Amino acid sequence: MLWNWFNRHDSRFASERFCQEHSRWLTHAMLSGNQYPRIPTRLVARGGFDTMMTRPRGPARAEQWWDGALERVDHAR
Repeated sequence: MLWNWFNRHDSRFASERFCQEHSRWLTHAMLSGNQYPRIPTRLVARGGFDTMMTRPRGPARAEQWWDGALERVDHAR
């Protein structure tokens, strides 16, 4: 996915642009038939990922998971 981040001339519209970009990508993802990684979730009320992140390799493991997940995502629109 290519992001068109902030531009000095239209930064006040950034949230609308991010929503539109995300919506376009989700539509593409759903219609493409490609297998995309599922983002793991855990309720914050039940501790979320706090326990994992306090372990010595917890943050590195999270970064490894995100790197692998993002490698599986097509980057072209």
